[in-house]
Amino acid sequence: MRITNDKTSFQAKINFITPQKFTAKTEYLEPVFHEVPYPWTIETMKTGEKLFTKGIMECISGILTDGKKTAMFHLGTRGKEAAEHDKVKPFDINNIESVLLSKVNLKNENLHGFILGAWDRNRKCLKEIKGLYEKYKIPYSIIADRKDLHVYGRYSLYYDTRRDSLYITNSLLDTRSFDHKFKDKNEIEIIGNNVEYNTYEKNRDVHGISYTTVRKNTDVPTFFKNQFKEVSLCKFDTWG
Repeated sequence: MRITNDKTSFQAKINFITPQKFTAKTEYLEPVFHEVPYPWTIETMKTGEKLFTKGIMECISGILTDGKKTAMFHLGTRGKEAAEHDKVKPFDINNIESVLLSKVNLKNENLHGFILGAWDRNRKCLKEIKGLYEKYKIPYSIIADRKDLHVYGRYSLYYDTRRDSLYITNSLLDTRSFDHKFKDKNEIEIIGNNVEYNTYEKNRDVHGISYTTVRKNTDVPTFFKNQFKEVSLCKFDTWG
């Protein structure tokens, strides 16, 4: 029986890893079967046991899984004009719901989900995606509503259903990112681990706006909370 109180969320393990480790985990997968690709519409959604997508900035990416089968989407939030320019369908929550219903049993009591991405300009789209999860009483975790697109890198997601694990990486990280005191640097779980990364600070002077590269070190929860306005990982997450 699905528990629908506010203490339930995405029930898989969440692992924050470097881009190098992400590549090592996904490079053997066949993109035609496993990658959710550009042009990032609901029609490019994939279902399967191992799925990944890359380059998430202002787009909205999500996962729905029942522990046996997983669906992953990566949605651009184009309006009508931008969609016509790219020759794709615009973001339409009714179309998104229709496609999901055709491929996923949204009433499955074991279904749980994850949402990542979005930005100020597409907060309405994010609200609609959250509303869709909530309509079908799907518990989910969320890292969303980015504070700035320039100073924070691109995200990528990989979900392995058999391992019941979600792997997240960010282009700001490198091989030196994680504290070397941890024994397993290949699959570091989100339990307050320290992460070192490059970012940018916005500067304003008489010449206008400029950006300075800054090296920072913080724990993983703070890393996400510094970048996103909405970070909610609850009872079943490996967030401490």
